[in-house]
Amino acid sequence: MAKQVQISERSIRSICRDNLGMTPYKIQEIQLLSAATIQKRLERSKELLNSIKGIDLLHFAKIRKKIEICFICLNISREQCG
Repeated sequence: MAKQVQISERSIRSICRDNLGMTPYKIQEIQLLSAATIQKRLERSKELLNSIKGIDLLHFAKIRKKIEICFICLNISREQCG
């Protein structure tokens, strides 16, 4: 279509999206959640929250920082070797 009108593909996409309200995807209907499913999800989320309450978040943050530093060092050493 863009070649026929002799404008860029990006312009065609913008016109279709902005002026015509078209999207590059199809909107699909989804199933509604039953009350039982909603209740089960709520229970599982509460269980998950209770399971992470015992975790020391400061300790977790320190471990994560150490892992990030290791990855940075690994990337630097790869750049120096390669």
